[in-house]
Amino acid sequence: MKIALIALLAFAAVANAKVLPQSLNAGRIVGGENARLGQFPYQISLRYFGSHYCGGAIYNKRWIVTAAHCIEGMSPSYFKVVAGSEKLSSGGDTYDVVELIYHKDWNSWQLYNDIGLIKVGRDIEFNENVQPIALSSTFVGVENCVASGWGTTSYPGSAPDNLQFANVQTITNDECNQKHGSGSVIDTGICTFTKYGQGMCHGDSGGPLVCTINGRQELVGAVSWGRPCAIGYPDAFTRVYSFKSWIEETARV
Repeated sequence: MKIALIALLAFAAVANAKVLPQSLNAGRIVGGENARLGQFPYQISLRYFGSHYCGGAIYNKRWIVTAAHCIEGMSPSYFKVVAGSEKLSSGGDTYDVVELIYHKDWNSWQLYNDIGLIKVGRDIEFNENVQPIALSSTFVGVENCVASGWGTTSYPGSAPDNLQFANVQTITNDECNQKHGSGSVIDTGICTFTKYGQGMCHGDSGGPLVCTINGRQELVGAVSWGRPCAIGYPDAFTRVYSFKSWIEETARV
């Protein structure tokens, strides 16, 4: 069963919010570590009426890459973007959201092509703690990568204050489909799996999967779905390379 990994919020009954089933563990990206300030300068927190809701990655001074399921059916006025802090409780700069776009081939039933863009109302101020990330330049196979986010792993529960990260490994789509069932992941998706007890969870949706390709950090994936949480199944991401041209054409500054 595919479960989108958006945040579990106290106001989940608000129109268009998705109610997700109980997850199993406690406190963070499961099996992750505390990130230090500036370690993931491309990471943002998407806040829904002030509370962390989804993750995302800075593409340029006005646009954020995230998951379509984080923004579908939502109004920009519901959201703020916070960049430049490893804490949810303090620090960073806050930006108004003025536009939300998701890909025309987004399939909310199958969770295929789960990618969207967030436009902020003023230029993002780049510094040592805030930087854009390059888009994936190749169809990634098996690589060592890193995922980051403020996802929770308990229900009921809340997001950890400190940004978490985990070193993960991408796997082939064939291997991912063997675990989840045939057709669960198509070419526009990519999966990671390292071990039982490590993986993504609620609130990590839209967040970045970054790999070092030819000596350069690149945004390879955006968190899409999984079986909550870290119970021995791969986590599924949208494959950014499949949407590179769409992002470049849509997110112009």
